[in-house]
Amino acid sequence: MTGILLILNLILIPRVFVLFSNRVLTLPRVLVLLSPLVAILILFEVSLLILGLVFLYCIIVFLSYNRERLNGQNDFFRILSLFVYVIVVVVTGAVWDGELRFRFELQDAAFGILNIYMFGFLFVLNEVNLIVRFVLIKLNLIPKDNEENSNSEQNAGRVIGLLERSIIYILVIFGEFTVIGIVIAAKGLSRFKKMEDRNFAEYVLIGTLCSFLSVILIFLLVKTLLA
Repeated sequence: MTGILLILNLILIPRVFVLFSNRVLTLPRVLVLLSPLVAILILFEVSLLILGLVFLYCIIVFLSYNRERLNGQNDFFRILSLFVYVIVVVVTGAVWDGELRFRFELQDAAFGILNIYMFGFLFVLNEVNLIVRFVLIKLNLIPKDNEENSNSEQNAGRVIGLLERSIIYILVIFGEFTVIGIVIAAKGLSRFKKMEDRNFAEYVLIGTLCSFLSVILIFLLVKTLLA
């Protein structure tokens, strides 16, 4: 399981930086997404399973690049492609566990626990953002004035959401549930004036609840993996 989670974490790290915004994939961004493959080939002994996972990830990334180049940015495809890869890695890694061999001594319990927490944290950082944004767009819940905001304002909103989910994830891990209300209240205060607009208030509330629910579900997954 440690090997599987390490591969997934290496894949998730560059996605935080590349897929954070709504910008379409470009070749430089594709290269950043492919960069973890170098680390995978260094950390793991080369086997048919490792080569197969590397090849599959290359295909997924280039399919995503080609689709976005022709049709524009698509959160659904970004989410779907990741889930397909996660399922393939988990299933093949579980069936052919002996093929995932480290070149170095990385099999201690502490490293395994760190990988579990890191997987949850990386998923909370970016993937939840993609899911929540996709849900809000599909349900037509994003106010028009919010769509017309400048890139700096939109990026500020994403950073607030990222920090909110990260803090909630850490608080849930340490069992500090009462502090979560303060975090959510602080987010509401930062947009106090805009809350007078009912559509915007509903948009913020639904987005916050979706984020909170996603963090809780990820924490339950992390807790299951730890058990």
